[in-house]
Amino acid sequence: DGWEPGGNGTALAGVIVGHGNRLSDHEPGNRGVLGVAPAASLLPVRAVDPDRSASENIDLAVEGIIWAAASGADVIVYSAGTASRERFADALQAAREADAVLVAAVGDQPNATTIGFPAADESVIAVAGLDRDLRPADFSVTGPQVTLAAPAAEVTTTALRHGYTEGSSTSLAAAVVAGAAALVRAHHPDLSADEIVHRLVSTASDAGSPGHNEEYGHGVLDLVAALTAEVAPPPAPPQPAPPLPDLTPAVVAVLAAMTAVILAASMLLVAGRRRAHRRQPAPTPAPAPAATPAPAPATASEPDEPGVSPR
Repeated sequence: DGWEPGGNGTALAGVIVGHGNRLSDHEPGNRGVLGVAPAASLLPVRAVDPDRSASENIDLAVEGIIWAAASGADVIVYSAGTASRERFADALQAAREADAVLVAAVGDQPNATTIGFPAADESVIAVAGLDRDLRPADFSVTGPQVTLAAPAAEVTTTALRHGYTEGSSTSLAAAVVAGAAALVRAHHPDLSADEIVHRLVSTASDAGSPGHNEEYGHGVLDLVAALTAEVAPPPAPPQPAPPLPDLTPAVVAVLAAMTAVILAASMLLVAGRRRAHRRQPAPTPAPAPAATPAPAPATASEPDEPGVSPR
């Protein structure tokens, strides 16, 4: 279709499954690139199309992760663009349901300044980059979502047209961790994806400030320890609270009983009042008040005439 690959996938493939054999140059002592897991099988997925927009390429990447999970990939490494959790929700769900380990690069500055999805998801191994002295690479994005750190600077790997190249990118660091995950899965075939991640994290070499930090995550990848160390199983996830019993019938019965009791009490109260009313004696009429005798009329007399005595 006229599409010209950019070589990023070829570089990651060399880091993971390089066989250590040069195809075009057999000079003594020059054996090419040996990958982290040279016996692993590869499922290449094209997740970038230069003729599509950035948003369309995200959709293409989501489809690629879903296809890889459905095709039986035990480990999936992603190093293309980032987007929101919602855009990658279906891809993340597909990887979880397929029990696949999903590894993603945190991104390179200045193109990225924060860790986006899918690397920011708690189910994904977010890989930061280190320089040749195992210090944080100046181009690696940092943040609380970092899970592990791995070499990312001046990495020699495969290139297009049977060539070799040297590159620096957190994509290469993600490829190192993906190869390590493939080896651990081969060495411990009974472990689930979550248990593989737990083993890689538990055996990492602590670096930077003690404990988890934004530059190294849980530490620098230690492949030998991840393969051979005795690792306690991960803590069991919290169990959801048991569902509450359906109390609806009991509540309805209690309410019905309470209603019946209230009605019965009301009827008894009314009946009691009526009986009490019937049994009450008729009121005795009050006696009429005694008549008060009228006062005797006063006798009026004419005033005595002067010199006349009354008879």
